[in-house]
Amino acid sequence: MELAAPGTELDGAGFFIEVEGDRVPPPVDRHDFVVLALIFAAMRCGLDLHVEGRLSAALLANLEEFQRAWAAWYPQRYRRVRISCDEELVSVAPPATRRAVLAYSGGVDSSCTLVEELTPSDRRDRHELVSAVLIHGFDVPLAEPEGFAATLAAARSATAAVGVPLTVVRTDMRENLSREWGDEFGAVVAASLSVFSPLAAAGILGSDGDYTELLIPWGSNLVTNPMLSSDVFRIETVCSALSRTERVRRIAAAHPAVAGSLRVCWGDKTPGRNCGHCEKCTRTKLSFVALGLPVPASLGAAPGFADIMAVKVVRRRRLHYYDEIGMAAARAHKAPLHLRLAVRLMIWKNLLLLPFRGLRRVRRNIGRRLTGRPLLPR
Repeated sequence: MELAAPGTELDGAGFFIEVEGDRVPPPVDRHDFVVLALIFAAMRCGLDLHVEGRLSAALLANLEEFQRAWAAWYPQRYRRVRISCDEELVSVAPPATRRAVLAYSGGVDSSCTLVEELTPSDRRDRHELVSAVLIHGFDVPLAEPEGFAATLAAARSATAAVGVPLTVVRTDMRENLSREWGDEFGAVVAASLSVFSPLAAAGILGSDGDYTELLIPWGSNLVTNPMLSSDVFRIETVCSALSRTERVRRIAAAHPAVAGSLRVCWGDKTPGRNCGHCEKCTRTKLSFVALGLPVPASLGAAPGFADIMAVKVVRRRRLHYYDEIGMAAARAHKAPLHLRLAVRLMIWKNLLLLPFRGLRRVRRNIGRRLTGRPLLPR
């Protein structure tokens, strides 16, 4: 799809979405995915957006509030814009079906969501999963086919073990349209899932945070995710009541094969694979250690004292995960004492150093402000 925005950063830009795998949807009869893909680019440039196609009236109404939220959080980045189309489709009664597609990256959040949706419950109706959807072009670049092959193999191993179809979406939306990925990824994931609206009534996202530590502003959050819904395709967020360590426990207890296929690392040096050494890899391994569970081979060896002490945290809120790990280890009494001590010392070390790392961010933001670029988040 090509964009027409003369004299702006979007002049001559475009994007594509390709779908292949176990569940390929028929062509959509409305073009909601287009406005979801472009909403942040339009707000960033302050450009009104017209889609030459059909849009859901319910989605357009939701996106008005969506824009208010992001403009309130980042007034220096985003402005509210008008959205129009050739044909606005009036709202219809929501589909009664529980058929849904799940955004699946192979990480802890999406894997826990997969397990939860397959676990019987007396209280909550589970969705009927039409397919798990793995997106190529987000954390694994399109230019890394070998890395994505490793990602696909791990994802297929996990989904096959639980009997859920797997579909691949390839898109260059991040490469061509994104500037602030931490803000934008939720809307772009929703755009990728919405092309499945002929097959399902909902797209499911695994919650990035939990109720005790809501991540706001953040691209996927409990406030704005529902605003990406239309009358025929809802965006739902699952597992918000579970901490990250509790999610690891659920995965390992219900489906060890899924735990063995976890892919949590987004490091540039090992696209599509776990490096085993970065902050996120180490943090995930510590969750297993804290619970007295074996660390999956896909994550590498269990961390030692020096590995834990070497962890560098650049966002204060990420220390919440380590507090949670420490509490889980204390309750379980299964993690070695020296590792529990290492976690506590590492937290204090990072608390002492974070103000100095903050000064570096302040210096970088001065340059960004002078050049008119978006500021780095805290």
